[in-house]
Amino acid sequence: MIRVIIFLLIINTLNAQPFEWPRSTPEQVGLMGNHIDAAIDRILAGEVGNMRSLLIIKDGQLITEKYFESSGEKRQVYSVTKSIGAT
Repeated sequence: MIRVIIFLLIINTLNAQPFEWPRSTPEQVGLMGNHIDAAIDRILAGEVGNMRSLLIIKDGQLITEKYFESSGEKRQVYSVTKSIGAT
């Protein structure tokens, strides 16, 4: 039985399609784009610490996706993503 379940899981992942967030503009979801731009400027100026990326998702729409300088090293995040996702 376990072999059948593993086989089905493997087959299911072979046919999986990559997920793409539907995109929108800040104004279309009631946000102020100039505030987001100002926040990105502060990040780029180093005013808010060492941030690698900024993603803003509202109402199931990807509003902003910005990546900043990164040396490629990985960070240990433990379960912080689980905590954020649960709120």
